[in-house]
Amino acid sequence: MPQPGDYGVVRTSGWAARLIQTVTRSTYNHAFVFVGGDAVVEGRPSGAGYASAASYRDILWSTIPLTPQERVSIVTAATHYLGTPYSWVDCVAIGLTDIFGWHVPEVVRKRLNRRDRMMCSQLVDSAYLAAGVHLFADGRVPGDVSPADLAGIVR
Repeated sequence: MPQPGDYGVVRTSGWAARLIQTVTRSTYNHAFVFVGGDAVVEGRPSGAGYASAASYRDILWSTIPLTPQERVSIVTAATHYLGTPYSWVDCVAIGLTDIFGWHVPEVVRKRLNRRDRMMCSQLVDSAYLAAGVHLFADGRVPGDVSPADLAGIVR
C-alpha cells in the first residue's frame, strides 16, 4: 500500500497514451503523486487535478525511502500544482531531449524548466524537488522526465 508522497506510474490506453508512449519512447505514459486516502494528484492537459488511485490498474509504486517531513513536503508541493496545465508541445520537448540530450536547442530547455505547465511526470519530479529529494543525478536537463524515467528508478 502506498504512503502519502509516493509516486505511481501506469500504462493506459487510447490515442493520447500511445502518442506519449511513442514520443517519450516509453511503455509507461502516466504518473501521479499519492496524497492519501485513495487520492492522487495527476497532471492533465486541462490542469493538474485529483483522481482516485483505484481508477488505475497495475500501478507501479515508488519504493524510495522518504522521511515523514519529505512526505508532507511532497504532498504539499503536489497540491500546490493543482490546476497547472500542459500542452502536447511539452511532450514533444521531452521526446526531443531524450533524443538529443544536452544538444537540444535552448528554447526546448527553457520550456522544460517552466513550472506554469507540467506534464504528469514533470509534476512528480517537481514535487520531489520542492521537498529537497532529487530523483535524478545524471545531469539531465531539469524537467526532462517521462513516466518511463520514473519507472526506471523503481525497478
